[in-house]
Amino acid sequence: MIHSPLKLLVGLGNPDAHLLKTRHNVGFWFVDQFAEKISQQFKLVKKYESEIIELEDKNLNILKPMNYINNSGVAIQKFIKQSSINANQILVIYDDLDLKVGQIRLKKGGSSGGHNGLNSIISECGSKDFWRLRIGIGKPIAKEETVNYVLGKPSLADTEIIYESFNKILVNFDDILKGNFSKVMNLFNQRSERDGV
Repeated sequence: MIHSPLKLLVGLGNPDAHLLKTRHNVGFWFVDQFAEKISQQFKLVKKYESEIIELEDKNLNILKPMNYINNSGVAIQKFIKQSSINANQILVIYDDLDLKVGQIRLKKGGSSGGHNGLNSIISECGSKDFWRLRIGIGKPIAKEETVNYVLGKPSLADTEIIYESFNKILVNFDDILKGNFSKVMNLFNQRSERDGV
């Protein structure tokens, strides 16, 4: 089943220099990797509180909210308010504690799973019906260490695993952009369950 092509990619992260290499910035890492692949650079657009790449030939925008993860919905809402973009044409890429390091899940809608960035997006945009690309970062043994863990830097080995997952996604990214989500969900969601990839 082919869905509407995507019009907006959003990578979640925190803009402070000392936080850029932390686990919570996996969404930023991914869209930066995609931008490098297509030889594009982000530009700060203050009215949207975001760094943005506009790909007019693909009718696609890539957005990095600069107002911190917990308020990322504010920037997204400002952008889509000025654009003819529906929730089902948005893909949000972010870190997920409930997945093993480098594990990938693609889905549409549902709850925030406790992710404050998603809470902000759902609240500000008034919809849960956007697509989510979740990239696993693992979780600490002790629950009380969660904040320090997500705001900490992964090991070199874990970082390499995460970037390997980016490469696997990017090989199939044209299908995602065109709305051929079923194919990609069958590939990644089932593979993730089978072998932890």
